[in-house]
Amino acid sequence: MALLALGTPTTKVPDPTFATPVLPAGSSVAGKTGFTFRNTPRGQVFAVINMGSTATNYTIVGQNGAASVGPSALTVSVPNVIGPFDPALYSNSSGLVEIDLSQVTGITGVAAVIMTSAGPPSGFDALHNPFQATDGATDS
Repeated sequence: MALLALGTPTTKVPDPTFATPVLPAGSSVAGKTGFTFRNTPRGQVFAVINMGSTATNYTIVGQNGAASVGPSALTVSVPNVIGPFDPALYSNSSGLVEIDLSQVTGITGVAAVIMTSAGPPSGFDALHNPFQATDGATDS
């Protein structure tokens, strides 16, 4: 099956908690195996995945000889936020990041969003490895 192509992110999210993520119309992943998006601007792109009643796993496909990351669990009923993505490790030759999903049943929306200045500070660059943030998480 094909991947859902989200293209270049244009939605800017000022809320680093993603309490109210903006998911684009037509972001259904039905019949897909995952999704792709352009990884620009560097170090500011995050993937948001909203789940319904069924949890799933995701894998971030490694590029340029880098190992893939995952599978990692997505949580039901909270906005799942993954990123940012180091272009050297996760952008393919077309500048796209690919996230594969173990199943798509129950996914209510996906988006690639840009974190604005209210999120990472100016000059923030991509982390070597992406992280997953979930609502209510705390630093330890």
